[in-house]
Amino acid sequence: MREESEAAEDESDETDLYILDKANEPVPVPQSDLLRWGQWLETALRSGRRVVGDSDVEDFHVTTVFSGCDHNWEDGPPILFESKVTEGGERRDIYTRRYLSWAEAEEGHTAVCEQMRELAAKR
Repeated sequence: MREESEAAEDESDETDLYILDKANEPVPVPQSDLLRWGQWLETALRSGRRVVGDSDVEDFHVTTVFSGCDHNWEDGPPILFESKVTEGGERRDIYTRRYLSWAEAEEGHTAVCEQMRELAAKR
């Protein structure tokens, strides 16, 4: 009996939800604390706290953010950051790239911006 209750408890602690600590490290938030997660995301959105990078490159707009939700649907560490590229004032994503950490997202943002510069130069 004890094993079943421990297994159920372990499953209830599993989460795809995260917030950032002061050092920009992801902190898991239990599914049962959805309200706290949502409030943190709303506050972070208004303050710009989720934004890793936001750049206009020629006719492209590159935004890299902390998503707060794990995009790794397989085994492995959570994928919580993503860059999205839009073009020409449209807000339809034409490219998305995801990352594991804030530092990786910063590097990725720079790399995606460079890719867009190269693409624009070829046009």
